[in-house]
Amino acid sequence: MSRIAIIGLGPMGLRHLKSVLELPNAVLSGISDLNLETVRRVIGDHGLSERIGFTSHREMVSAVNPDIVIIATNGPSHSKIFEDLVEDGVTKIFCEKPIATSLYESRMMQQTAKEKSVLLLVNHARRWMQDYKELKLRLQDGLIGQIHSVSYTMGGGQMACNGTHVIDIVSFLLDTEIKSVVGFLTEPHTANPRGAQFHDPGGYALLHFQNGARMFFEMPDDLGITPLLIINGSYGRVIIEELKGYYTIEARKVEDRILPVTRYGTPLHVVEKVPFKGLDLIRLCQQGIEMLMYNEPLINCSAAINSLEAIIAIHYSNFNQNKLITLPIKDNQIVHQQFSFT
Repeated sequence: MSRIAIIGLGPMGLRHLKSVLELPNAVLSGISDLNLETVRRVIGDHGLSERIGFTSHREMVSAVNPDIVIIATNGPSHSKIFEDLVEDGVTKIFCEKPIATSLYESRMMQQTAKEKSVLLLVNHARRWMQDYKELKLRLQDGLIGQIHSVSYTMGGGQMACNGTHVIDIVSFLLDTEIKSVVGFLTEPHTANPRGAQFHDPGGYALLHFQNGARMFFEMPDDLGITPLLIINGSYGRVIIEELKGYYTIEARKVEDRILPVTRYGTPLHVVEKVPFKGLDLIRLCQQGIEMLMYNEPLINCSAAINSLEAIIAIHYSNFNQNKLITLPIKDNQIVHQQFSFT
């Protein structure tokens, strides 16, 4: 029976709490939040023992000796909490995204995890979602031909909070990482829903991948539309609409696939509508915990760093006349700059 502790009892922390309470072979050994009233409310709402509630994550770790600790706080606190946990002997850590809010901190977390033999998993959960794992294999088998471009549009801004998920899953599906970025920021029209202390504007960018593919990424503050991800291949496309619960595969007929791309009027036909079967956020959290419980091969956190770096590169490009930014970023000032992402 694995002892699980949670730091941070906001919406994501409560989601993790539900996942732990419903997970066989796991026991919730501790919860921690800086707000005592929040701790008391969660204990009361879920019928928990008062002995597992703390306002200090270090006191909690010392008292309950957890096997796995979940960091479910906002982004700016991730790095320091991670350092504390490693210093206090925790060897399995499940961290919410973004991994950190500076490139320096994220790289140091990766280095420390390697040096101290700590299993660090960042919750980019679509990477272990079976639907996307199957789609990746089908794309590699030539489902829509060679992939050359991707487009993504979603309203609401908050590019680091939400956009890191998008960049990460596209990198996963294309089995590559971001190589360069040209970016533009937009101005938020409303306060950040997580608090006035956070600044996470929207924006749009042209991203180039190491494998030669490109992506137009748009998550501005002036749109209020649902997410739409389109992966374009040489003779077809995949249209992903998670909120509708499915993705659609369109492609030329088999006999038309040898025609040149200049025959752009060649019709695409709906090959298949594939329902998402694994888009259950509680179960995805549980699967992340299980990977840590059973020491299964984990996702290299370099992927989480790459998606964070792409967002930071959009900021960097925007404030430098939208110039092309090559990754990894080497400008020491930008590497150490602290952002107030959530």
